[in-house]
Amino acid sequence: MDDRTGSRPLNSSFNAISCSSESACTAVGSINEHFELVERWNGSTWSREHTPGERTTNLNGVACPAASLWWGVGFKCSSLTYTAVLERWNGMKWAFVHVPLPSNAPTLLDSISCSSVRARSAIGYADLDPLVERWNGRFWAVQQAPYTDDLYWWISCPSDTLCVAVGQCQDSRDAVLVECLLDVRVEAG
Repeated sequence: MDDRTGSRPLNSSFNAISCSSESACTAVGSINEHFELVERWNGSTWSREHTPGERTTNLNGVACPAASLWWGVGFKCSSLTYTAVLERWNGMKWAFVHVPLPSNAPTLLDSISCSSVRARSAIGYADLDPLVERWNGRFWAVQQAPYTDDLYWWISCPSDTLCVAVGQCQDSRDAVLVECLLDVRVEAG
């Protein structure tokens, strides 16, 4: 899976990768930190994907519970603010998916994890407070974060009812940010 041919645009970088098999991987990132970059591996070559947010969105995370179902999370930058976005690939094309947001404050999704086809969670922040989104098989909903002073950047869900997130937490003894690990109990949907 080596591709160092230099065929990618200058100033491009990948933020995350997920594979559902040896011949199905998706990598997401950005070009010049402002334009969405999505590439898929088919077992022999990487190819660039066309997405709805190519010119306005940056994807930070990707997860694939099945070969024909991929989810990407990130943000769209407009009018000097950030708004969280979710995108879904259905095996043929990428499309934006409605994501409920807790406020009009700047929001961003950093990471997504799928424990199964019907259960997935995404994590990020809304105005520097944790933002946890949960898919219950029908729709996305905001889930209350266990702590409000912490920022979580990566999430992994080993089951439909438990996710683990890592990031920076406020240390109450001396008000400094420290690396932390948190288990997030997922609300049944």
